[in-house]
Amino acid sequence: KQQEQDEAAAEAKRIAEEEAKKAQEEKEKAAAAAEEARKKQELDYSLKAAGESGPISGFYLLCNVGEGDFEDFSIYNNGSEPVNLQYGISGASSDVFSLSMISGSTNLNPTDVSRFQIVLKPSAPVGSYQGKLYFKDARDDKNAHTIYLSVSADVKSKSAVSRVTIYPHNISLTKGTDYYFGAEVDGTDPSVSQAVNWSVTGAKSEDTYITDDGLLVISKKEKASSLSVIATSQADPRYNDRATVSVKSGTYNVTVSANPQNGGIVTGGGAVSRGSSVTLTAVANKNYYFEGWSRDGNIVSSATNYRIDDVESNISVTANFKQNFVTITAVSENDQAGSVVGGGQISYGGKTTLSAKAKDGYVFTGWQEGDSIISTSASLELNNLTFDRRITGKFAKTNYTITVGANPAAGGIVTGGGTYSLGSSATIEAKESPGYTFVSWNVNDQVVSRSPSYKIDRVDRDISFTAVFLQTGAVTYAISSGVATTGGTITPCGLTAVLRGQSVTYTITPKTGFAILAVAVDGVQVGPVSSYTFPNIVGNHAIAAAFVQTDAGAKAVLASGETPQSQKVQEIPKTEQNTATENNTVNLADAASGTAGDEFVEEMDLSDIPIPTDAELGIEDTSDIPIDSEVLRKLGITLDQAKEMIASGQSLELMAAAFYEGTLDFYVDNQYAPPSPLPDYHTLTREELEQTAKTDIYPSMPNLGSVTEKLLTYDELVEIAEGSMANVTVSITKQDTRTDDTNVKLMRQAVGQKPLQYFDLTMMKMVNGIPENVTRLEVPMEVIIAIPEDIYRAGKTYSVLRVHDGELSILPDLDDDPKTITFRTDRFSSYAIAEQLATTRELATRFAIGALAALVIALLCLVILLFHQIKVRKARRASKR
Repeated sequence: KQQEQDEAAAEAKRIAEEEAKKAQEEKEKAAAAAEEARKKQELDYSLKAAGESGPISGFYLLCNVGEGDFEDFSIYNNGSEPVNLQYGISGASSDVFSLSMISGSTNLNPTDVSRFQIVLKPSAPVGSYQGKLYFKDARDDKNAHTIYLSVSADVKSKSAVSRVTIYPHNISLTKGTDYYFGAEVDGTDPSVSQAVNWSVTGAKSEDTYITDDGLLVISKKEKASSLSVIATSQADPRYNDRATVSVKSGTYNVTVSANPQNGGIVTGGGAVSRGSSVTLTAVANKNYYFEGWSRDGNIVSSATNYRIDDVESNISVTANFKQNFVTITAVSENDQAGSVVGGGQISYGGKTTLSAKAKDGYVFTGWQEGDSIISTSASLELNNLTFDRRITGKFAKTNYTITVGANPAAGGIVTGGGTYSLGSSATIEAKESPGYTFVSWNVNDQVVSRSPSYKIDRVDRDISFTAVFLQTGAVTYAISSGVATTGGTITPCGLTAVLRGQSVTYTITPKTGFAILAVAVDGVQVGPVSSYTFPNIVGNHAIAAAFVQTDAGAKAVLASGETPQSQKVQEIPKTEQNTATENNTVNLADAASGTAGDEFVEEMDLSDIPIPTDAELGIEDTSDIPIDSEVLRKLGITLDQAKEMIASGQSLELMAAAFYEGTLDFYVDNQYAPPSPLPDYHTLTREELEQTAKTDIYPSMPNLGSVTEKLLTYDELVEIAEGSMANVTVSITKQDTRTDDTNVKLMRQAVGQKPLQYFDLTMMKMVNGIPENVTRLEVPMEVIIAIPEDIYRAGKTYSVLRVHDGELSILPDLDDDPKTITFRTDRFSSYAIAEQLATTRELATRFAIGALAALVIALLCLVILLFHQIKVRKARRASKR
């Protein structure tokens, strides 16, 4: 009897397997027929030679470019003759897209393939764009069989703009003249677009305007005494800055600009009375150096403080800067997967080659910059480098594991699991055991397929699948779950079959910026619970979750540059596509990544549910909470406590916190700095920086911190405590030695001093984007310079000469090193390294010796004269005798 039962079971199993095999074959035939029909349909777009009636050549377009996605795709020539491929972009927004061939050729022979990539240009400002790609044969001059591919993009806040700064911030200009304004756009991305829109307000004359490149034209008839010039970021119009212009009469304009605009900061200029003088100041930005002032294309001075006397006409002066290098940062997305080499500090305008090497078990997939893949070649050459870039080498495993299991284990046999290469396809199959029925393939409790045979088109991750079976004749019930509004997920979502008496738990999770508003089970509200369990199920059920956007969440979205929901509660319409049915399934990628849970909708009556406030939800309203900047958090104090510290003159600790947090920065460009083994502190990590002595951070100006403490005003220190950016720049640059320079003439008249080399010492502070040239200090700054080898002579004594507002001072050397000069100064203007011809003591000694010698000579002369007179008298007496 047992043998008969075994034989019957084996026969049933054989029959089931044959039926499953036949079903699979029928399915494969249907799929092949559908694929063939699809190909035939697409071949209706095949290329035809002009004047021919039948298709003699063609290509087949494969792509995976959806709305907002920019990827690579292939063009196949599946015709019988060569294709001379032409391609391009059309449409109103075609200029923001970039279509490029990344492999292959435009000369496509039969079966040849060329790969293309469509990307959004990094310069694309905020907005929505549409374009069309076209592919055709050169012979199809009428575009009768051109293939088009639509692309679109929605740029919301990709620019990461943090601030716009206009230069100059305040200036006086005369009527009837022009003046160029500059603007700098700061952001987290070093390649953030510098483009701005210019506008002017307050003008009373229609002939006063500003051009697209920042040239303000003031009418001779302008009656307004003040104007505002506004620069607004094109990448993110939320950010702008404005300059105040005082309009004068009977003056001349001294226009000053920086070249390039982001090379440095320039101050001075504006409206100058006839015959007056004006001083212009230039300070190079980090990674730039000052090259000199130019007028009419000619360099007129290399001094960072350039004085123009006797202004008799409008003058345009340019401060020229040159960049030292650009930084190309190449990193591996996963050090365990592969390594990258190349990059570093590259000379401005130079080039470098990045190379990627995958480790065993991985393959290199491309170079990513920002959100775009810029190349799939393992060797990438970058040319004409003019800005910092960060490029990531991406790798993927060459093999991934597909795991399959059955629930219950006796429910059936599952196959298809194993190791698959990246990009390959895999098919998993479930065969029911006698007495069981296949229900679905699940991933992370989400139904991804209801077919026993499921194909994964592209394997690119490890995935665990569970085949769910039910006993034949078992009593089951259906639970339908979904969301009623945007803002969260419910897991599992969709339609789930459960056994009688079984228990199932659902998890409700709000997204960032949202909270749970309500949960309804079978139409009955159960409160804003985060989970709900159906115990001992004996019937069908439905569960729905609703969410509410918090005020704090809406503010955070606004701060990120995106647009929050227009309503705190936004219902989702229930349509056939997002209804939980026994046919619909969850997207595999979403299920595998754990982001599924809002793909299906359940309706919920929200009419009687009050919308809670943030306070009722237990969310603090940050609008009235004192500012909590990174600086204050590091110190563990409130803003009021910080103000007390500043008022009492104890702001060094606050400045140190701002320095370590990166909101207060120093840039010292000392061309005469003594050689130092210490690295540039900008290259140190925060941990390394905090362990570095302050005197080692800027060794040629050891008391710069205490100087800055006195330099910054109370209001500026408060702004820094609140998180505003601030920096202090000090530059020592070699100056020309023109003989007609008034300061040079004064230094050459210094008694006992021989000027050997002239230099400018310039200081500038910038708080919250507003630059200010520093001319005097409350506390003298200590400066250390090395005497250049071409002027140094052993045994000689050196000092520093300074001319400030026409006053000459001699600053002595305060250190014992004969090859360096340490001096203190509280004024910023023209300086020179001088060799002392004689010290005061030496001069006094020489004078004393000279005076003594003169006295001796005088005495000798007197003695000789007396002796001569005695001799003459004797002679006279002798003659009288």
